[in-house]
Amino acid sequence: MAALAAACGDTALVIEVRSDGLSIPDDLDSFCLLVADRNIGGGQFSRVFVFDDEMLTSLPQTLTVEPGGASSAEVLARGYLGGIEVARDRTEVAFSGVSNVPMVLARCPGGRTGSAGVVATFDTPPGTRVAVSVGRGGSVIVAVGPGFSVALRASGSSLEEIGDVPPSSATAAPRALLAFDADGDCDDDILLIPENTPPELWLRGADFDFEPAPDAFPSGIAIGARAAAAADVDGDGDLDIAVGGASNLQILVNDGTARFFPAMVPISGDAAMDVTALAFGDFDGDGDSDLAVGRGDGVAAPARLLTNAGSAVFQTITAALPELPLQVRSLAVRDVDGDGFDDLLIGALNSPVKLYINRTDGRLEDRSFTLLPSLVAIDAVSVAATDWDGDCIADVVIGVSGSSILAWRGTDSGALVDEGLTLAGGTQVVLADVDDDGSLDLIAVDSVTGLSWVRR
Repeated sequence: MAALAAACGDTALVIEVRSDGLSIPDDLDSFCLLVADRNIGGGQFSRVFVFDDEMLTSLPQTLTVEPGGASSAEVLARGYLGGIEVARDRTEVAFSGVSNVPMVLARCPGGRTGSAGVVATFDTPPGTRVAVSVGRGGSVIVAVGPGFSVALRASGSSLEEIGDVPPSSATAAPRALLAFDADGDCDDDILLIPENTPPELWLRGADFDFEPAPDAFPSGIAIGARAAAAADVDGDGDLDIAVGGASNLQILVNDGTARFFPAMVPISGDAAMDVTALAFGDFDGDGDSDLAVGRGDGVAAPARLLTNAGSAVFQTITAALPELPLQVRSLAVRDVDGDGFDDLLIGALNSPVKLYINRTDGRLEDRSFTLLPSLVAIDAVSVAATDWDGDCIADVVIGVSGSSILAWRGTDSGALVDEGLTLAGGTQVVLADVDDDGSLDLIAVDSVTGLSWVRR
């Protein structure tokens, strides 16, 4: 067992980061570790560790931490594959009476089962988008709409305003809102894609405040973008982003200090045109992050799949997806059939939800007709896919414009079945552990009911 760092002292904590069911580097290629004084004004240690062939090759790893002036600490471990979070563990511990602190990055962490119901709501204006920021002190829901921005924390059975967020200058609904760790401190920052203005990066601080990072992007970058996604595309441990709009698709590479610059090789071809949705995943099984591109803002267009050729160079995979024109509004990447390869779900206007199953060679085939519970055409404007009920099988939640949310439960066969849950409407749906109890919750927002926190 190796030590990440060392310290002395009779009351020191020995933090051990373990893996449960995740192999290195096939399932886990890096992790971020945060150890912080529970007093929000106290100090913290945070760092991203990348597995390589020389320095760091396996888990468990240990870190010894002295208390300094702290009486208790918060510990957060986040495991990544290609910069996409695949596991997380969080605990709080006192420095007295406890020495060993196990942090487990598990393939199947479990979770709450049973029916789902609304716990709390919060009024938001039409056009509001939400993202959930994980970090020191717990998860924070950030909501941004036209002239509106707020940070919320789940407390008991209510949603409470917490911290400060920059005032929204948007006069129209934001095109996208993305939570990701831009500066490598284990806290998720916020990327805002406004309508026809440059993107904005808000960095999360220790006191739940979000501050704008004015130098995050070069002047004139990504004006008019409609979609964004984050992953580590160059394998250096920090998170990069893809942004796309009507006439361009750009990879913006992180220099490690939350400053982003265009990749050396631009993306060409029709994949860079009329972009409406983006999602990263490892579709060809080589361990790096590829990019799914949804298209069709006003006129339907086929989705595209781009392979990561290394060094932030992306190329279209020929015949990777069916040439079916769609007005795509949302993409979700998840291993739906349990074969270890990422699959793709597509939500589009006036279309059934599409499920494309990976043939394990980077090409995906339409299995909607055998694996989905409905082929009815709907306006599926938001799709979220992850294990919502703790059985280690992917579930799917779909936000439908003008209708109730659909919730489909995954099964051992790879088929999804309609849960029959009666849920509020949702033009955006997000699955995240908003109350930090180890089980995923649903955040839904639409123009009628505002923001709803749904829990099993």
